[in-house]
Amino acid sequence: VNSSDKQLEANLSTMLQSVRGTKQFWFLKKSDLTCMIREHGPPTLFLTFSCAEYDSPDIASYLHKVNDVADNYPIGRLCAEDPVSVSRKFSKKFHDFFNVVIVKGEVLGKVTNFFWKKEYQMRGAPHYHVLLGIENAPVIGNDSDSEVLKWIQQHITCRIPDETSNPELHCLVTKYQLHKCSSYCKRKVKVGGVFITRCKFGFPRLETEEAKINSVNDCLKCRNKIYNLARSFSECRVNDYNPLLLLLWRANIDIQFISENSLALAHYVTGYVTKAEKSHMHELWDEVGSKETLYSKLWSFGVRSLRSRECGLYEASDILLGDHLSEKSQTVQWIAADQPHKRKRRLKNHNKLKELLETNPESVNIFDSNVIDDFYPARPDDLESVCLYDFIKWYTLCQVDSSGNRKYRKLIKPRLPNHRLYDPTKEDQREDYYYSLLLLFVPFRCETELIGDHGTAEQAFNNFLTSSCQMTCHHEKLSKMLEAQTTVREINEYREATETECPKEDDPKGLEIVGEAVAAMSDMHNMECHDNNSLSLKERIEMLNSDQFRVFKNISDHLYHQKQHENG
Repeated sequence: VNSSDKQLEANLSTMLQSVRGTKQFWFLKKSDLTCMIREHGPPTLFLTFSCAEYDSPDIASYLHKVNDVADNYPIGRLCAEDPVSVSRKFSKKFHDFFNVVIVKGEVLGKVTNFFWKKEYQMRGAPHYHVLLGIENAPVIGNDSDSEVLKWIQQHITCRIPDETSNPELHCLVTKYQLHKCSSYCKRKVKVGGVFITRCKFGFPRLETEEAKINSVNDCLKCRNKIYNLARSFSECRVNDYNPLLLLLWRANIDIQFISENSLALAHYVTGYVTKAEKSHMHELWDEVGSKETLYSKLWSFGVRSLRSRECGLYEASDILLGDHLSEKSQTVQWIAADQPHKRKRRLKNHNKLKELLETNPESVNIFDSNVIDDFYPARPDDLESVCLYDFIKWYTLCQVDSSGNRKYRKLIKPRLPNHRLYDPTKEDQREDYYYSLLLLFVPFRCETELIGDHGTAEQAFNNFLTSSCQMTCHHEKLSKMLEAQTTVREINEYREATETECPKEDDPKGLEIVGEAVAAMSDMHNMECHDNNSLSLKERIEMLNSDQFRVFKNISDHLYHQKQHENG
């Protein structure tokens, strides 16, 4: 621990992947999304749905109902006082909208795969990022520019509708889709020795008479969009939208076409969508190294990992109430496709190890049974030709008979196997890369059969390559993912070499807050200033609204039963 060993850090981080909202939690989601892109290709669309909680009739009606307040009670104050109800109502609105309008309604086309994430702005307001794969959608680099532009213009627009012929849509566009730059989006960047101020969202957009497809790499280097829609000067600040979605959602949306065949943009967007909130984890190892005992070091690691960033009210309520922070269209199953001496296995529980020590102290059978070492090699004879990849993808255990034999059934909806992506161009990862492919796609009963007399995993891979189309195809997919990673890394290096962001001065007033949010924050400040220490527990409970009381009752009942169970 004192040397900040990378392997130990990775092992400890794995323990925190189940803690929702942590950096390790989102790292796992990024791995799942990368696996989906590897298998299905680039997503077609990237969408963002904002909450607009201060201007939503649905949220306002719900808040007034559960809090039993007068109709003229300020919505900003209600949102500040009851963030739990705001977040729950917004979540339900999104889930219904996504399932009914986008997936079942196929407004943008038939959805083949998706991934969405709930995120929180710096002031705490929630919004959703969505990645969609659309059936038969064109791909930049595979299809002609004219086909791509035709598809984009059928689903995305930046036009301001005529106020006379379409007053409702005109009102929504001018109210929600016009971007106004503020200190939140403005960045002062040094480019070529000169400081310039620009919007991180790329506004104002380029005025042009015709739509055009741009170079992907050039656009990523310069932080521009890979296509330009035709727009007039008055439309340069219009955030792209889909008319039907905007009419139904009635709050700000953003929709972008991101499907291109190099996967560089998909890789870049994956990192953006699954990014964790900013924290102080870089200070972790300094503190861990200062502790005296191993126990205190591990305890400090866990505590600092959970307390390394600030958490807003909306996010805190979602985490505590178990609201989903992300969801994907397909189950991803991890496979530890490493060489046997590097593979991680789960130890048997304490009671089993204690029993093993008493009955057979010389035994080295200290690990639980697992798919690679036990279940797959002992698969039924009718699955003899099934490789490990397909075994994980298509089959699940249905029963164990009286003799201990395991029986499997085929899944209707397959899983998506995921594994570590090694880089064969690096000397220390070459054997690991080729061994993982052999393990996944060459059927075996004994793992030593994979390399046999070939000497190295690379030689064995070259021998099996011509006879396994599935392994060849997977090898090509992995190579493409590695190329995309290299491209994005080079783009980031180019940005670092050509751009220097000017650090922002500390603003004692914090972020700009507009509209009724000002009143809400003022109300919160006044509430904190009141001396509520004299209130009894009963009085505090009576102050809860019906929705808050229901949550409180569920938690208190659970704690009560837990305490009874502990006391026997």
